[in-house]
Amino acid sequence: MGGRRGITLIEMLVVIAIIALLLTLTLPVLVRARAQSRCVTCMSNSRQLTEAYFAYCANNDGRLFPCDSAVRQVGLPLDHQEADIPELRVYTATSQPFHCIEDLRQGSRSYSINDYLAGRYPFQKLKHVRELKDVKNAARTFVFIEETPPAGKNGYTGGFVVLPYPLTRWVDFPAMLHPRGTCLSFADGHCEFWQWVDDRTKALDPASMAFPDTPDNLDLVRLQGCMGQAGAPVQ
Repeated sequence: MGGRRGITLIEMLVVIAIIALLLTLTLPVLVRARAQSRCVTCMSNSRQLTEAYFAYCANNDGRLFPCDSAVRQVGLPLDHQEADIPELRVYTATSQPFHCIEDLRQGSRSYSINDYLAGRYPFQKLKHVRELKDVKNAARTFVFIEETPPAGKNGYTGGFVVLPYPLTRWVDFPAMLHPRGTCLSFADGHCEFWQWVDDRTKALDPASMAFPDTPDNLDLVRLQGCMGQAGAPVQ
């Protein structure tokens, strides 16, 4: 009776090569699936924050929650601030929705409120609304957006500011915590993930740039079309 034949070195190398090939083929798929899953989690955060935002409005006679304060900032994610917004955490029960799973900063908020919604950014052409009834196009007015602001941002500029069309300068920069894009929530309750198309948008750096001018930037025009103030063409 013959004994079992052992696996040869060549056969072992073939098996190793097949395993390596399978890993090469499947790893990008797994990476994409992981990124998509974490993006879905982020959008869930945005949706919960928006629900909390409008619960606040409902309990305050329709007044919008102020994203700025003369005393302290309430809509701005900074390292030295609280990890949430206490007035909204009442409706979320925990601080978890205020922090994106991809944000490596600890104890920081990952989301800012649209300055158009009860903000105070001092720019003559920038309008603001103070009551929920004044939001005319809820489906195309963003409420929360992911932001990584510069450390010096403070005072009356706590919200996420988008200058109205046709201006071409950025005031605040969207965080790109997900591949090439940013999560936003809207005043009708839905959320979207936007992938940016202009390389200048992807290169925005709050640590080294002040009001960068990017003419013909479709990403900025898209944001201007959803900041609440009419004028930008629909993208």
